[in-house]
Amino acid sequence: MGAEFPVVSVPTTSTMEAAVAWEYSIKQFATTERWTDENRIAEIKRLEDYANRMGGDGWEFVALQPVPTHPVGHVLVSILRRPAT
Repeated sequence: MGAEFPVVSVPTTSTMEAAVAWEYSIKQFATTERWTDENRIAEIKRLEDYANRMGGDGWEFVALQPVPTHPVGHVLVSILRRPAT
């Protein structure tokens, strides 16, 4: 489905919580060059299925960013996190 990057743990702090070590998962999704009405629905469903599968394993989305590719199109890069175990 897309390239997977290694999961890393990064300690973070917040004024509302004690120091927490997070695991991060970064993945890219290749999308079609142009989303037509027909394939846009399928692409969104594919991303939704991924989000639900990862959410079932305790991951939450931190960011989803389109990144342009050459010569046309783009990929979506997702960043997810969960407390490190």
